[in-house]
Amino acid sequence: MGLMSTPAVAPEVVWRHGRAEPDKGATPRDVRVALVAAQQHGMIATRQLRACGVDRDATRVRVASGRLHPVFRGVYAVGHAALTETALFTAAVLACGVGAVVSHHAAAALLGLLAWRGDRAPEVIVPRSAEPHARRIHAHRPRLDPRDVWTRENIRVTSPARTILDLATTRPHKPLRRLVRQAQAEQHVNVRQLLAILHRHPRHPGAARLRAVIADGPGPTRSDHEDIVLDLITQAGLERPESNPKLHLDNRDIHPDLLWRGELDVVDAHDLSSGGCRIRWRGGGRATGMRGAGARRSMAACWG
Repeated sequence: MGLMSTPAVAPEVVWRHGRAEPDKGATPRDVRVALVAAQQHGMIATRQLRACGVDRDATRVRVASGRLHPVFRGVYAVGHAALTETALFTAAVLACGVGAVVSHHAAAALLGLLAWRGDRAPEVIVPRSAEPHARRIHAHRPRLDPRDVWTRENIRVTSPARTILDLATTRPHKPLRRLVRQAQAEQHVNVRQLLAILHRHPRHPGAARLRAVIADGPGPTRSDHEDIVLDLITQAGLERPESNPKLHLDNRDIHPDLLWRGELDVVDAHDLSSGGCRIRWRGGGRATGMRGAGARRSMAACWG
């Protein structure tokens, strides 16, 4: 899920079934349905059922017998009603029709940026000309640049940068900063991509908040505690360190939380059960500056 992912468009799976084509023993309608659903995380849309030769009456029979399970209007799970996250997101895109793209919190979950909350309605960006969406789906209708659409797990989804921009609309500064820094640390997105999305959408409702986060400077941190320490360093007026760089020492790779390469000063920030933050330090005189900034935590030598 790193930066090597390439934008793409996932084609909708369609089985062409002519009206005069008889059912053959080797390829009955239910086998065709299963083949289409297998490429869509077990989901199938009504229009695809028709292309497989399953008409309205045949659909009702299959629902009654438990072979099809309604998920959204016009979308069914094939064979069972249990839904994975990817199946839910696929169903939402199928329900909203051609051009629909998973977005916002659903996109963040699909891309690995945030955990998915099961009580949320999946969010989808739909073309402005699209028909009213199915119930239990939160549809958005903003302008969407083709460069901001990727494919993940054969599902059309907004890119990490676009997803972060959309979430910035409602996310306060610190949670948004944590999201951006975590995404950088895990190599889902970089500053160049964030600046590019802002250039394409300067009037987006989340643009001002995302600009404010970028203005804090790059900080690919992996936890709130690293953010706290980085804030203390900034308040003390100290030189900004690298965040989570990769070092190869003693035949092993290590990732100190914060590093000044010139003097090999290293800081690790650790969670405590009490909810506090322990700062561990190895190096020169920057600890004095940290204490001067009000850091009342312990300083000790440790590489982590």
